[in-house]
Parts: sequence; C-alpha cells; structure tokens
Amino acid sequence: METNDLDADRAPMRASGGTVDGPHGRPCGRDGTFVDPDGNGVVLVTRESGD
Repeated sequence: METNDLDADRAPMRASGGTVDGPHGRPCGRDGTFVDPDGNGVVLVTRESGD
C-alpha cells in the first residue's frame, strides 16, 4: 500500500498491538511492514519526491 506519511501511519498500527518493522530506506523511497493482530501482513511504501 502506498502512503504519503509512513511514520504517521505506523504509529496507530504499533499502538494497536501490531508488529511493525522499519522503516527501511530503499533507492526509490522508504517502506515498512506490519503484521496485524490477526496475522495479516502489509507493506507500506512511500516514494521519494520526484518519483
């Protein structure tokens, strides 16, 4: 899933008990993964400006 604010979107996931990994710097932007309390995995991606 693409997001405009990776850091802000990670906060409620962590607060709700989800497992959060990242953010990780990548050549095209940053990403972070989380696993919700039901075991569903999601990757959040934010692109670098100008991409």
